[in-house]
Amino acid sequence: ALPEAPTRDARFLPDSPESLLTLFDPAHKRLFLIDRNTRTLYPIQETIEEVRNAAWSPKKNRLIWNTGTTIGLLDLERSAREVLVEGTKKIQDIVWDPENEYVFYTVGENIRVREVDNRDARNDTELTTIPKRKGLLVSGDGKRLYTNGWYNEKEQLLAVTVADR
Repeated sequence: ALPEAPTRDARFLPDSPESLLTLFDPAHKRLFLIDRNTRTLYPIQETIEEVRNAAWSPKKNRLIWNTGTTIGLLDLERSAREVLVEGTKKIQDIVWDPENEYVFYTVGENIRVREVDNRDARNDTELTTIPKRKGLLVSGDGKRLYTNGWYNEKEQLLAVTVADR
């Protein structure tokens, strides 16, 4: 059976690999990969429901997505799909480390980091807790994360040091 066509509210994700277009359809809460050469549509829906956001890695070889309770990973080089984080409530933001080795994500007021390299056992660590936190960006060198949050009884842009690199 053919997948249901994306709605006109669908939008392309930036930073897709050169050979692919990535389309996110919020109405159906699905991701689609479109081969630029054959114009073939590949829905990524077998293991993904309720997609909230997604992002390509800096090397454009891996795609992460967030369902609100799960973070999934599609690795194009290995043709593999896996679950990185599962059963966590209220995952909001997901962003890649510039070196392609970590995914930063938020759960409520907590900012966490998950290793995504090829080791067997991957660490998942809470970095900090910021009250009334919104949004998440990573610096170009991966040393800092930026978020809006409450500090000294007012909302402001906050920087979190990740590591010495």
